[in-house]
Amino acid sequence: MKKPHSSCLGGLLGAGVFFIALPCGAATVPLPPGAALPLGSSTTPGFTVRVAQAPAEAAVANNAIRAAKQINGTFADAAGSLIPNEAQPGPGPGGAYTVSTVNFERDGLDITITALDGTDLAYFSSQPFPGVPGSGGHTDKFAVEVVAFLELTAGEHTFGVSTTAERTDINDDDAYQVFVARNPRDYFGLKVAEFERIAPGFQNNWRNENQFTVSAPVAGLYPFRILYWQTGSGANLHFYSINTATGDRIPVNETIVPGAIKAYADTTVADAKSPYVAEVAPAPGSEGNSAAAPIEALIVDGATTVATAGVKLFLNNTPVTPQLLTKLNDKVTLRYDPNANRTNPDNAVRLEYTDSGSITRTSLWSFRIIVAGGSATQVTGQWDFNEGDLRATVGQPLEYFDGPAGLTAAGTRFGTTATLGVPAIGGEVAAIMEVPGDVRREIGYIMTHGIAPNGGGTRVNQYTLIMDVLVDTTGPGAASLLQISSSNNTDDGDLFWQGNNFGQGNGGYNGRGTFTAGQWHRVVAAYDMAADPPVVTKYVDGIKQDDWTANQGLDNPRRALQPTAILFADGDQDERRKMWVNSIQIRAGKLSDAEAAWLGGPSAAGIPRVLPQLQVAGQWDFDFGDLGPTVGKGLEYLDGPEGLTKTGTVFGTTTELGVADIAGQAAKVMRVPGDLDRNIGYIMTHGIAPNGGGTRVNQYTLIMDVLVAPTGPGAASLLQISSLNNTDDGDLFWQGNNFGQGNGGYNGRGTFTPGQWHRVVAAYDMAADPPVVTKYVDGIKQDDWTANQGLDNPRRALQPTAILFADGDQDERREMWVNSIQIRPNKISDAEAAWLGGPSAAGIPLALPRTTVTGQWDFEFGDLGASVGSPLAYLDGAEGLTKAGTQFGTTTELGVPDIAGQPARIMRVPGDLDRNIGYVMEHRIKPNGGGTRVNQYTLIMDVLVAETGPGAASLLQVSSLNNTDDGDLFWQSNNFGQGTGGYNGTGAFTPGAWHRVVAAYDMAATPPVVVKYVDGIFQDNWTANQGLDNPRRALQPTAILFADGDQDERREMWVNAIQIREGRLSNAEIEALNGPSAAGIPIVIEGVAPVVEPPVLRIAKNPNGSITLSWESTAVFVLETKERLTDSTWAGVPGVTGNSVTLTPGTVTAFYRLRQ
Repeated sequence: MKKPHSSCLGGLLGAGVFFIALPCGAATVPLPPGAALPLGSSTTPGFTVRVAQAPAEAAVANNAIRAAKQINGTFADAAGSLIPNEAQPGPGPGGAYTVSTVNFERDGLDITITALDGTDLAYFSSQPFPGVPGSGGHTDKFAVEVVAFLELTAGEHTFGVSTTAERTDINDDDAYQVFVARNPRDYFGLKVAEFERIAPGFQNNWRNENQFTVSAPVAGLYPFRILYWQTGSGANLHFYSINTATGDRIPVNETIVPGAIKAYADTTVADAKSPYVAEVAPAPGSEGNSAAAPIEALIVDGATTVATAGVKLFLNNTPVTPQLLTKLNDKVTLRYDPNANRTNPDNAVRLEYTDSGSITRTSLWSFRIIVAGGSATQVTGQWDFNEGDLRATVGQPLEYFDGPAGLTAAGTRFGTTATLGVPAIGGEVAAIMEVPGDVRREIGYIMTHGIAPNGGGTRVNQYTLIMDVLVDTTGPGAASLLQISSSNNTDDGDLFWQGNNFGQGNGGYNGRGTFTAGQWHRVVAAYDMAADPPVVTKYVDGIKQDDWTANQGLDNPRRALQPTAILFADGDQDERRKMWVNSIQIRAGKLSDAEAAWLGGPSAAGIPRVLPQLQVAGQWDFDFGDLGPTVGKGLEYLDGPEGLTKTGTVFGTTTELGVADIAGQAAKVMRVPGDLDRNIGYIMTHGIAPNGGGTRVNQYTLIMDVLVAPTGPGAASLLQISSLNNTDDGDLFWQGNNFGQGNGGYNGRGTFTPGQWHRVVAAYDMAADPPVVTKYVDGIKQDDWTANQGLDNPRRALQPTAILFADGDQDERREMWVNSIQIRPNKISDAEAAWLGGPSAAGIPLALPRTTVTGQWDFEFGDLGASVGSPLAYLDGAEGLTKAGTQFGTTTELGVPDIAGQPARIMRVPGDLDRNIGYVMEHRIKPNGGGTRVNQYTLIMDVLVAETGPGAASLLQVSSLNNTDDGDLFWQSNNFGQGTGGYNGTGAFTPGAWHRVVAAYDMAATPPVVVKYVDGIFQDNWTANQGLDNPRRALQPTAILFADGDQDERREMWVNAIQIREGRLSNAEIEALNGPSAAGIPIVIEGVAPVVEPPVLRIAKNPNGSITLSWESTAVFVLETKERLTDSTWAGVPGVTGNSVTLTPGTVTAFYRLRQ
């Protein structure tokens, strides 16, 4: 147990040089004072240990969720059946063991902890894990809970935990978490430590060591809980203290070593052995949860018990009734299914439970859900000056600070950019307001913003101010934009333009220097004083300036708003300039970085009120020759600002760096050095909360515009996930013109070629079934990579940071150049990845268009691979008639006409009258329309039907998955459909010519209908023989293309593209598709007005007693009113400006509605 050298796990690299593998300066964790139990309240030395082991054949994940469920006895298989616990039970309550020390090794072997340089650091004797092997006779798939009450003096204590790490490529490291709480088994206990891999890349049975330091506020007995889990291979768990002065490692509760920390297995304190919450879901603080996800909890009895009658649940402070509330033995199980259509992404849960001793305990947690729609912020005020006065487009009008006859009104001018003699905005004349520049406190504009106090304070702590503004080129060196703290403007302003930046105070003016005087700019200040740390995020023209954290705080008088604020006012009368303003907007809530970036520069049309739904957590475009972000946090050099990474990194244009332009355009790029050194990499703080139901980020998308050097090792790392200090193998590599990792990870089209720019997409979903990484290069699908995946998989699921281009085992790196990197907090769809296409000098788009495509097949690679979704499959297998008769090639090669004069790559469909012929289409659409099948979908084909053959030819088989009956959609007599009344049309679907055929199904409509088009020409609303879940119309999970089971209606065909969409396309969308194209069927349909979501009509009460009705929409809606709902007519509301109107309430009730 003696350590021969330094107390930090590392090794000597040379004379006087010590390599630190785990930072010694890791933050000390303060223990909560309430966790300390009185000295003397425990008497039995040792630890209480519970062990659970799954059968050898059971499928288990390698994560904390599984371990906790094993210990709690709730571990179930995919079918919901409990998995047996094979561990041998101990003699204590609940099958627990009491042990003197935590020195466990799978086979009872003594262990040596070794530094990465091979130096032995410590030696421990061991004993086998209690209860293992269990009744199954194996030593895998077990979890261990260790509970003890540690006797700590006041002050800092450093501990070590050793577990077993395996080769990095088998993903089988053991892991653990350590918690401290008054009741050590409380789910909401403070996590003080968890596993981090500090191990060689390719060595089995490595004794991994992690160190952590806690600070005890007072002397006492502190309840500790270790949750450990093992899946396969080796196993050890050793828990010890570390003398930071000598480096000695001493097992906790070692009786023969003076100074060892004492541990006790029991307590007399009632709170420490009371009932406790053992599991909850969704996880506290998690994001990206499904709105339909149930809220679940498990309460376990302690020395006292809990009955179901004593359990209460609240969601967002509203009592709710769980659909499941039962007790079995000592466990209460709760499940509540919330409204999946709720629109608030924030969910606060309160769980109250009363025990048999009449003590009520409360657990609180919160999480966020994915909701449909755009920005989470709301426009409460906007002023566009189109009418030559201070009236509002949304909300309350501005007011002259010193009244309608004061200096402000006298100095204010309204007009256009042309009449007021300032530059146009984006080349367009705009209506604007001129703000006088006098250095006087009387000047300003009162803004009644209409936002209620938020963020947990008494003021408005979360809001966003946006301006399209031009600052004069002359005047004082600073000029006020906003006065917050003084409603009578008697002190200094609180937001200023200064030196081509903006902010206030020391540390407030950090920025890019792009807020230049004499030019129009769009300025965004997004405040969140409730954040940790409180922050104002600043953007100019879509360019991030800074996350301003200096001098912030909840209800800070210079940041948090009162009911009004004063625009352009400075009470100490020394910092003002003449300005011109085109548009001002204020929002309740802090805009995301992605939204602020998307807003871009100023526009003569003013600031958009409706923002797209943007899900970008981080983006880096290198336009300023550094690691600063476009969205999110800046990248960091792995080895610091003076290390190898920075030395080898070069910024410049493609021309300056001597690499190819991007699609013919010069671009600003970053050169990544190719040295084979683990010190090289870029730390990416992605800002995504754990999701997918795990403790890590399981659902995300990484996108890069990157060029790999043509020379170097055969593989080159793109991403390091598993090791935050880059001591093991990378986790995503370029290799052999493909990318991935490990066996089965490099499947692809071979289009990721070195020496060329590519847009690479890796879309992760470790919560899917099966877990998957979908890979695209330049809009071309490479693979659905399912090998070696899993929830919280350490090589796939992100920790709070990851390292770009890093490889810890120092053998797989190449020089690269990168133009843009983006990470999203969700797995983008195949259709979105395909739409992104190839690289662009402008970088990766922030906004993705809406698309409902779930499957598309374009035959560009001479096989059944998908452009979107799952590949087609030959109905009769890889060696059957379908494959034998199928041909791939160009229109020229296959001897058929080109498409609109352009050659195209196509597939020939054999015309044999044989039920074995067809192509299985897995469409990936979930049941919809209120039925058990897919009732709403659209099938589109660019197809040529042969001129000879039977009088009808099948296009689709729906009803029979083995193709034993008649097809369900046919070409016949220049039309298409099925059955009586199904072939109505214009006769435009002629054989021997290419056509774009659309069948848009809606079996949930009244009446159920299939809308048919050929080449953008309406054919028919086919309503005969339709109905919800109709077996010949509504899809099962698969359907069969070109199949006819009764073997009499087939023709030879050629097909260029096939697409299936969730939902029925509108007639306008179908008409926009027009005729066939050699380029295939578009994923996004251009030139069609988007479906307008009904806006929400909001009512806000103003300080003067008036009310403001407002709504957000880019479409035109009319506000109407009537006194009684029984009245026959609605009347228009006068005085509406833009999307709002302010009214004086009367004594008569009135109803309001919006009509498009």
